[in-house]
Amino acid sequence: MRWLFLMLFSMKSFAFGIMPVTVEIGASGSLAQQKFMVSNEFETPLQVEIVPMELKWEDGGYRAVPADEDILILPDTAMIAPGATQAVMLRYLGDPALTRSKAYVIQFNQVMTENSQNQQQDGSLVSMAVSYDAVVTVAPNRAQSNLQLASAKNIGNGQWEVLIENAGNKHGWATKADWQIQTAKGPVTIAGKDIANFMDATFFPPLSSTKTIFKLNKDIVVRDPLSLKVKEVN
Repeated sequence: MRWLFLMLFSMKSFAFGIMPVTVEIGASGSLAQQKFMVSNEFETPLQVEIVPMELKWEDGGYRAVPADEDILILPDTAMIAPGATQAVMLRYLGDPALTRSKAYVIQFNQVMTENSQNQQQDGSLVSMAVSYDAVVTVAPNRAQSNLQLASAKNIGNGQWEVLIENAGNKHGWATKADWQIQTAKGPVTIAGKDIANFMDATFFPPLSSTKTIFKLNKDIVVRDPLSLKVKEVN
């Protein structure tokens, strides 16, 4: 999924970074803001442009649309000296009376400058900029996610087409849950930190269902129907 990871790699791909990469904030007051730190490890100044986009869940997938009216970024462009770190403040300005959480991706895009160019053996220059994405969810007070297996279909070779329902009003992260499978030898638990090796989807919008492929190791044998229980730890 494009909105959860570093998108563009270059030969200098770790020459700048951002923290944090995922965060949840509130919809109003002091909780409706977040500070990001952008570090420059280039030997030359780094220019970064910060662009907020809303992630809308449509037809079983996310679509990114401009979010300038909902998200304020200060500064939205920054020139960072070599070895320095720049603080970037985000504030949510959208509807404070949310009934379910909203998701945004904050794009930190390297502007084309001398440190985004690589010289080739023939002497030519190739521009290769780097972009990082941070995911921000805005949740109403006391919102909860509620992930559960809605259906499962055995498609062979240890793979299952599963429908994961999020019955809660907050975005759910697969990585923030333990996934328990019933096997012939008893229950097997997959920790959230490992779930991406077994399931393609890891980010579930509220009050919706997400279809994904669940892949089991050859040494994990289960019987129909698949029993998959989710124990969230957030």
